[in-house]
Order: sequence, then C-alpha cells, then structure tokens
Amino acid sequence: MQAYRVSASLIDPVTQRKSRQSQISEGLIGIRGTTLRGALARAYLDEFGTPDERFERLFLDERKTRFGSLQPWQQQVSLTATSCKRAPGFASEDHSAHGVVDLLWFRIAEKLNGGPMVGKIAHKSLCCQHQGANGRICGAALTPFSGGWTRSSDSPTLTYVKRPSTSVNMHVGIDRGTSTAAPAILFALQSIVPSSNSQETWNGVIHATEESWSDLRVLLDAIDNRVRIGHAKTRGYGRIELQVADEEVAAKATGEAEWDFWSVTAHQFLNTCGLSDNEQSSAPTTIFSITFPSGAIIVDQLLRYSLDPSDMVDWLPILVRPSEKPCWSPIADCPGSNIRSLSAVTRHEMIRGWQAAHGLPKADEYALVSGAVYAYEYQGQLDW
Repeated sequence: MQAYRVSASLIDPVTQRKSRQSQISEGLIGIRGTTLRGALARAYLDEFGTPDERFERLFLDERKTRFGSLQPWQQQVSLTATSCKRAPGFASEDHSAHGVVDLLWFRIAEKLNGGPMVGKIAHKSLCCQHQGANGRICGAALTPFSGGWTRSSDSPTLTYVKRPSTSVNMHVGIDRGTSTAAPAILFALQSIVPSSNSQETWNGVIHATEESWSDLRVLLDAIDNRVRIGHAKTRGYGRIELQVADEEVAAKATGEAEWDFWSVTAHQFLNTCGLSDNEQSSAPTTIFSITFPSGAIIVDQLLRYSLDPSDMVDWLPILVRPSEKPCWSPIADCPGSNIRSLSAVTRHEMIRGWQAAHGLPKADEYALVSGAVYAYEYQGQLDW
C-alpha cells in the first residue's frame, strides 16, 4: 500500500460526542479514521446501492485500504508537555506565552534516582520564563499542555498552537408521536465550527493500493467530494468536503544520527542531574521513546484492554510500576541484549461508534489517548 494525503474542510459544524450518556458531553476535535471510513461507506451505499467487490476493497479489507485520522494540526502535543499556568503556549516574542516544556527526561531522571532528586536537581515544576523590564522570573506552576502545533509558514523554527473554533448549542428532544418538544429532555452539542479562514483544513493520510485508491476517487467524484460525518447529521450539521492528492507521501525515515543525537542528549541531561553513566548502566546504552500521535488499541492475550505495549510487542519489557526502580530484562531473540522501561505517561480514552446496519450502538472500545509516551533504555547491539 502507498500513503496518500487527504484534507477536509468544514462546510457545517461537526459534532462528535465523547460520551454516550452525558447530556452535556465534550466533543472530539479530530476526525478518527474509523469515523471517516464509516461516513464514506454510508455514502457509497447511498450512491451505488448494495455492497460489491469495490466496497469490500475500500471498507472491509485493511490490507487494501486503511483510513488515518484527520487532525487540525501538523503535530500532536505529547502527554509529557507542560506550559505556564498563567501564560500557556509556545514562547512568543511579545512574551504573551511563556513556552512549552517537555518533562519526559525529568521523569526518567526521577525514576532512575528512585524519587525526588534532593540536592541534585529539583523536578521542574515552575515556569522559569523571565518577564518584565527587571527580568523577574515568572514562577507560576507548570500544568499539562494539550492540543497540537503547526509550523509557521514565515519561519522554519516558529510554531504556534492550533486550536479549532468550537461552539456549544442547546437542543430539546422531540416527541416522535406529537412532533413537539418532549418533556425533561434537554441536551447540549459541542461542535467544531467552520473557520473564517478558508485555508484551515483537517489533514491526514490514507493508505491504499493503486486499485482501491482509484475506487476511492470514483466514489468522491460521484458525491462531489462531500460527505456527512459525526453525531448530528441534520439541521445544518456534519457536512465536510474532502480533497485528495494523487502524489504519494514519502515515508519519513528517522536516521541513525537522529537516534544517536536524541539518546546522547538524554544521557547528558541525566549526567547533569547527578546520575553518572555507572549509575545508569554498566555499558553504553540507547535511550528511546515511543509516542502515539493518534492513539492505539492494545489488548493482552486475554483480549483485555491494556496500557502496556509489551502485551503486543514481545521484545518490549513490562512497564515499570510507579513505586519501583527500572530493572533490566533480557531480550529472548537477541542474546546479550537487555532492555528496561524507564517511564510512561498514558491513559485510556473511550472509542464509541454506531452500527448503521443493525441500527444499534457499537460496543465501547478503550484506546490509548493521543500523545501517549513510553520511554525505554536498550543495552546491546543496534543492528539486530
């Protein structure tokens, strides 16, 4: 399969509720790949009738077509990111925002130290941005920072936070028998609203074979690139316009130099914390992290939902518990190599959906939240 870019612009407000039960439910910001696939499948059946071989290639065979999530930003902020409580956001020239700090290495240092690093270096919990003419340090607390960021078109190094516009509308339930307002049914819908900026789009990637990509183009041409998506599809909700590019997306390969630089810099930081190489390990090691920008569903051997990637990747170690220090474990298929879990910042989020064929809700799934981060340290050869 090849990767192709796809973008969506909003025509109407789009509503995607996180919770099924709450009357005032927070909405999702991004459009999940499963949601996009379901909306296109519904459009296909409305346009062409019963499922056929082309339908199976597009929506039932993930070896031929796979739909990625659409996000309003270029990069997802990881769960280890924090920012000033009083002036959150990436650092700006006018000091209206005090910057974003990633605490992953601080978390690793405290885990290797077995607790707070008293006398070595304190956990970075306060904003150190200088402000005012006298250069006074802010000193406000650092709090978790979520969302995404987009690189500025004016500068290759300047970034800014991407936050789509949202609105909350109140609705009343309708009694189907009398076609009037039903008593005691009042609910709110949070929705993403179209931006006044025509350049604002939701971007993602679709993996497809050449044949299934051609099938998708036929479908989009038949529906004028427009599809309804989300929870509310009536009374001015849910219409988006899709645009696809035939150019294949080149896979971004992380070179060995980048891996080495990140690991060496992490080791240097740990050394400044008073954790020497001997305290870290008895031989040169490589520190690396795994980040899930769009989340993932992980299950163990009993098909129970899990937060531990080792349940699906055999050579990864079990996550270190909060009260334990990291310990080495051997890799079975690579003699002489060891690996250990250093830190993790993760949690579950509920994935819900609707089964149009049966007219019933799908079973709730639980996935890793977008931005989940896991850090590991590897000892051994790098060419296995």
